[in-house]
Amino acid sequence: MAPLDLAVLPEYDEVPFEARTKYWLNFVREDHMREMQFLLKKAKLGNKPRKTGAGFVGWNNVMKHNVGQAAAMRVLGKALNLEDNATRNLEEYAFIHNPTIHRDKFQQKVSGGGSTENLPDSEKFTQAESEALDARSEELHDEIDPERWGALATSPEFFEYIANQPGQTIEEQAETVWFPQLLVYYIDALFDDSTLMAAHDRIERMEKRRPDLNADEDLTEDLGMRYWDAERAVSTKIQEMVWERLKENDIELESHEDVPEFIRKQIAQEMLHPTS
Repeated sequence: MAPLDLAVLPEYDEVPFEARTKYWLNFVREDHMREMQFLLKKAKLGNKPRKTGAGFVGWNNVMKHNVGQAAAMRVLGKALNLEDNATRNLEEYAFIHNPTIHRDKFQQKVSGGGSTENLPDSEKFTQAESEALDARSEELHDEIDPERWGALATSPEFFEYIANQPGQTIEEQAETVWFPQLLVYYIDALFDDSTLMAAHDRIERMEKRRPDLNADEDLTEDLGMRYWDAERAVSTKIQEMVWERLKENDIELESHEDVPEFIRKQIAQEMLHPTS
């Protein structure tokens, strides 16, 4: 079987605006209304970010990040021929995987003595609003991710969880982890805000933002390497595993490095020719 020519698939930017808009509206209103309302109302993630002296406020970039990951999980789940229920579960987790980031940033500002006087109510959280956010987040996670395997996969602790078998490389240890859990990490590793990119490109950006993870000597000892090097190694291994499984489903790509582009173009293909 000849490798799939990715050039035959549409580019996202070339999809007509009307088709993109219809796809995303259907995705959030028909397929994920519950999760969307949670992000908009309880998590207050619907406001366009604006720059202030203390950084950015307003967090629709986080909402777009979650929605983009859910769409990527849908097309990859289909391509891997995962069961519909499994794909749906992975989609839903991607949609809600970091709902408290806006509230957490607000609370950090308050605890650090920063002024919140001029912030609109949509960018502040009362105690009652914070408790309501946590309660609803727990409810959804109890339903979608009851054992918190998704939450682990999207945290730095995931690599300490993987690196728990002496005598094996971290890549060998990753191969023993439940595959859907690896997919949760992998899709998260492809996104910087709402932009889907190669995992190593995203990791390079994150490394500059979180150099403290590389500087953690205990973490380096536990992993056998610096944290972001572990992310590079594991993301590559998972991508190779995805590539091999795609082959088993008669989707042959030239290289494992083509997987992110394949996912991006599959989303564009869905916009033009919806299958669900």
